Amino acid sequence: LENLHSSGGRPSIEKKARRQKIPISDETWEAITSLTNILRAEGISVSPGQMANAIIRQGLVQLAAIPG
Repeated sequence: LENLHSSGGRPSIEKKARRQKIPISDETWEAITSLTNILRAEGISVSPGQMANAIIRQGLVQLAAIPG
């Protein structure tokens, strides 16, 4: 979420290169939406798509840190 920035409207992801459609289960999307709603309740304007991007990026960072 540290990559979100706002210029007055909805925050966007810095260095956004492209939109990619990926298959995702209803259960996973509901979990992402639930997390998004928690942040919105805290005053952070973020979309479910932005939340999904942040989760994927964090997962990739953690996977890259695994030796091997």
